[in-house]
Amino acid sequence: MAAEGATLLEYVPDFAFKVRMTPAQARKLLRLASVRWVGFFHPAYRLSPRLTRGGERLYTVQLERDADPAAAASALRATGARVLGAGPQAVVVAASSERLAALAARDDVAWIEDFVLRKKHNEAGGGVIMGAALAHNRGYDGSTQTVAVADTGIGSGTAAGAHPSVPSSRVAAIYNWPGTAGGCFQSITDDGARDVDSGHGTHTSVSILGGGDSAWRGKGTAPEARLVFQAVENWVTISALCQVLYGYPDGYSSPGCPPTCARSSSRPTPRGRASTRTRGAATSAGSTRRTASTPTTSCGATGT
Repeated sequence: MAAEGATLLEYVPDFAFKVRMTPAQARKLLRLASVRWVGFFHPAYRLSPRLTRGGERLYTVQLERDADPAAAASALRATGARVLGAGPQAVVVAASSERLAALAARDDVAWIEDFVLRKKHNEAGGGVIMGAALAHNRGYDGSTQTVAVADTGIGSGTAAGAHPSVPSSRVAAIYNWPGTAGGCFQSITDDGARDVDSGHGTHTSVSILGGGDSAWRGKGTAPEARLVFQAVENWVTISALCQVLYGYPDGYSSPGCPPTCARSSSRPTPRGRASTRTRGAATSAGSTRRTASTPTTSCGATGT
């Protein structure tokens, strides 16, 4: 398909691709032995079946991978929607449900869903990390792996102060992604990479790669892995609109977490790409004689 000049945008389960192409290219692709069917991707396919309708609501509009973010935001404004926040992959808009069809008609729009604040889940991550003992008994300890975690913060925000079970020698990097004001976030107070509020990010990191003690108490799934940490939580002041519409209070949220996982999972690490990205609990185990990993691309659940 790419050889014919078409642009592959996304895989659609099962065994289909969303492709940007001209009618002439579509006719050529239809003649390929591996292609069974070519049809239009209708605007309705871009609308989440769980959209809330009625009055003006906040929606997250995810953009296609080849979209021009500035041009897309401008086009969305032209439909009558109010653009409250824009990034490289998504735009937050306030719009009435009557305008959803016009928003979905844009070819640079990939998906439209209700806007929700990122929220911490899985407060007991250690209880759902499965197979750690079996992996350890078979010699897997994560020593060949780098794990990336996007979460609230870690310890004091420094490699030396991450946690007693995570020595600085195994902290490859710590990044702080404070996020930007816009949408529901009227203002953001940047507190750095420190785990100020819940300790969730520290807990998650130790669950994944904590060294534990000599009796293996507190040992994570990959106790010799290296860590790249991305802090995404800060104190936010919620706009009056979001307080009225959704009842969101001022408090700690995750403005640094992107609308999709692509941005955080594509960030380079000192040793190349990390094997696991998560905001919650995940596993990645390996050893110097054997390597095993369970990669995930979850940046955290959303919801209220």
